[in-house]
Amino acid sequence: NSLIGGVVCPALCYVFDKSGEAATVMLLCFVLSMMAVSVTVGMPSALAQVVCCTASAFITPAVGIFLTKYTTHFASPAALGTVNGVLGMCLVPPLAGGMVLFYALGGGENSRMARSMVSSSIIG
Repeated sequence: NSLIGGVVCPALCYVFDKSGEAATVMLLCFVLSMMAVSVTVGMPSALAQVVCCTASAFITPAVGIFLTKYTTHFASPAALGTVNGVLGMCLVPPLAGGMVLFYALGGGENSRMARSMVSSSIIG
């Protein structure tokens, strides 16, 4: 998985950046990866877990590359850290809201989902 997240993802980013469609492709891949993780995280299948881990390995570098690439276009060198921090903080409320919604809808009551969430929390 580190090979996918550390080598394949940046190489694909370079190719898509040269094609001029990097933002669209990155957002599409990010959304599809999140959907794959959401669907496969609770499945008791080895293949489902491979898909889940592969998609998870894509998500982390994709967010960093996407934010860094596009913040450097409109932030001065002196304000780059501040702009990255503000954009990062814009990601937190939707993620926190999603977690609250997950538990409010009873997601923690499903024993398989609860085990998966605990396992992913320990690993991540």
